[in-house]
Parts: sequence; structure tokens; C-alpha cells
Amino acid sequence: MTTSFKPIFYTLSIIIFLGCNGKKELSPVIQPAGILQSSDQISKYIMQYVNFDSDFSAFDTQGKSMDKQTFLNEVLSGSYLPLRLKTQTGENSYQLHKINVLIEDSPKYYLIDQARQGLFQLSLVGKPAPKFEFVDLAGHKYNNQNTRGKILVMKFWFIGCVACVQEMPEVNKIVDRYQDRKDILFVSLASNKVEPLKKFLKQVTFKYQTVADADHYMIDSIGTKVFPSHLIIGRDGKIRKFTLQYTEVEELLKTL
Repeated sequence: MTTSFKPIFYTLSIIIFLGCNGKKELSPVIQPAGILQSSDQISKYIMQYVNFDSDFSAFDTQGKSMDKQTFLNEVLSGSYLPLRLKTQTGENSYQLHKINVLIEDSPKYYLIDQARQGLFQLSLVGKPAPKFEFVDLAGHKYNNQNTRGKILVMKFWFIGCVACVQEMPEVNKIVDRYQDRKDILFVSLASNKVEPLKKFLKQVTFKYQTVADADHYMIDSIGTKVFPSHLIIGRDGKIRKFTLQYTEVEELLKTL
């Protein structure tokens, strides 16, 4: 009778890989020493690899999974660098790395701002959308009741915002791709008054329906002063996502 040692070998391999406490072996895209060698390198790394706008997985310094809110609060403290990890699926994953060197204020505050924005976005998800009653430039009315059962995609912007205008051709493509989805409404909220908006929209193609003079909702109700930004409200009237990137809008729509 021959005894097989393969099951034992595989079991030992799994234990060694995970460790006694279930930690994962994580590999950063760039090693910390390469990031922290200069202020310019830190800034370059943050701009290229740190994106809390997208969904992500978070790990502590020991490689243990942690919740996003705790992770972002640690980054917000200014004592930790989020290391972007290599993944086979392409999803965003980060591990905390304790910063033991002095870094200049500019990249440090930029990173802190990224964490603060990430926490703000996270705080909105899952909450009922604040009460709204909009009338767009064409006279269509929108409120919490008559949009129930539909997906409401909002873009926050104003005429003088260069980035807001530059992304319009791309968000128009999103509208085109979902034009047969009668359960999706694309509505933009603008800071400007009616007449300037009408004049602007005669010159620039923008396929969202537009609501004028909407600072009260964007700033007071939602709490943002960052433009352009995008809010997606689900069929149940709850906020599904708040993001600064239009690409994230379509990524979520693919799942709804």
C-alpha cells in the first residue's frame, strides 16, 4: 500500500503562504525606497498610482485586510503612505506603509487631501439622497418621488470650470451608450443662472438635461465644492457613488 504525501504538502504550502495569522503576501508596484527618495518622486507616485475614487481593497502594515474608513483615516494622519499593490485582476489594492522619513509639505498635503476626499465619498454611499426638487431648462421636473425606480446620474459643474467642459464629449458618449435604457436619467446640476447656461449650451453640445442655479444642492445638501463631480442615485433612492472621475460613472453603470 502506497501512501500519498501530496495532500499534506499542499496543506503545508497553504499554511506557509498565508502565515499563522492569515496574512497575505503582498507585493507593491514600486518599493517604498523608490517612492520616498525625493519629493518629486512622491508626487509622481501619488498622481500615477493613488486613486481612492475607484473601489479598492485595503491592507494594514502587516498585510491584514482592513476596512476602507480605517485605512483612509490612517493615510489622513500623514504618517502612512498607501502602497499600490500588484494584482492579477487589475483591481486597486493598497497597503499602509509607515513613513519614517521627513517629506515636504506639498506631496504630504496632496496625499492627505486625497484621503479626505476618499472619506467624504465613502460617507455618502448607502445614504438616502438628500431631498431635491429640480426643474431643468426644458421644464422637466425631478424629485425624490418621481425618480424612484430609476437610476439618476448627475454631473455637478459650472461654465467657468475648464475640466467640466473638457470632459463633456466623453460624458456625452456615456449618454449615447445608454440611450436605450429608459431606467437611467442623466441630469446635470450647474451653478450658473438660466440665461448664461442657455447661451453656453447653444455653443457646446452637452447631452445631459441641465438644471440651473443648483449650488444649494451641490454645496449645501451634498457638501461638495469640487468640480466636476458625479453623483449616482440608485433605484431605491440611495446614493450608490460620488466620484470626481467620469470613467467611474460608466464602471458603475455596467453593474446596474
